[in-house]
Amino acid sequence: SALAWAPIFVVGMAIGRMDLRNRKLPARLAGTGLALLVPVKLFCVTVLPQLRMMVENWMVQAMAASGGEIDPYAVWPRNTQPVQWHMLFVEAPQGGSLFELLTGTGLSLIVLGCLLRLGQKKMDAVLKPFAAVGKASLTLYMAQFVLAWVLQLAGIDVTGLEIGSIPFGDILVACAVLAAGCLLARWKEAPMEWAVRRFEKVFLGHGRREG
Repeated sequence: SALAWAPIFVVGMAIGRMDLRNRKLPARLAGTGLALLVPVKLFCVTVLPQLRMMVENWMVQAMAASGGEIDPYAVWPRNTQPVQWHMLFVEAPQGGSLFELLTGTGLSLIVLGCLLRLGQKKMDAVLKPFAAVGKASLTLYMAQFVLAWVLQLAGIDVTGLEIGSIPFGDILVACAVLAAGCLLARWKEAPMEWAVRRFEKVFLGHGRREG
């Protein structure tokens, strides 16, 4: 997952440094997204299933060769569960594979380019909710784990919730995130962002005194 997320974070940082009011940018973003989405999606449809099957067969053979049993007193790696290598070749919601994330990134760039193109005359109004989410992204990221923990305590298994099966489920999630970001933007600083900045201030101040 760390390797899969690396290009996504790079794209996010690159977009954060772009002038979103540039009239040529929407076409560039949409073109880049299309150039990314089409070949990756074709690869996922034509090659990925066979590739995953090959990896799964190799894992089964490797497990059979090792005896298929885990000995907690054996040396590594025979004392641990085998690495789920086949998950690298999955294209499914919440799969965390590189191919799934690249497909989503390509589609996101196309959507972003279209939104910027349609909203060039009202750019501030279009960007305001997204800017609100960006200012509280760390808090929103942590909030999902707190929410999942609370639901788990209430007896609701969050891993069994299939939002993708709900009509327009993804759009509902996006709207909920935008609404939460706009609410958090009313604060001077979101909680986690404030805590991180406070820590940096104390840590850097302590480092200067030590120096």
